[in-house]
Amino acid sequence: MVFRLGPWIIDPSARQVSQRTDAIHPLPKAMAVLDVLVGARGAVASRSELLEKVWPHVTTGEEVLTQAVAGLRRALGDKPQTPRFLETVHRAGYRLLLLPSGPSAR
Repeated sequence: MVFRLGPWIIDPSARQVSQRTDAIHPLPKAMAVLDVLVGARGAVASRSELLEKVWPHVTTGEEVLTQAVAGLRRALGDKPQTPRFLETVHRAGYRLLLLPSGPSAR
């Protein structure tokens, strides 16, 4: 299920984000957040939805989600102030700004 997100090649099964020769391995929960955002197809995924899908049956605070999104942003070279990939929608959640492409993009 490898797909492209802008200049990045995402391989969820290898937990790898790569571009040319650079490969980054975000934490599993960060990749799970990306998976939910890809599945949302450009719609906003609420913080509660992300917490339920990525941390099911676990009582946790929103800080774990914030850290997972920060890890994704680091991996993609994205900034919350000028997002190219992950947008924070104030008081709502997060949205993936680019839709994945490639043969196995969902």
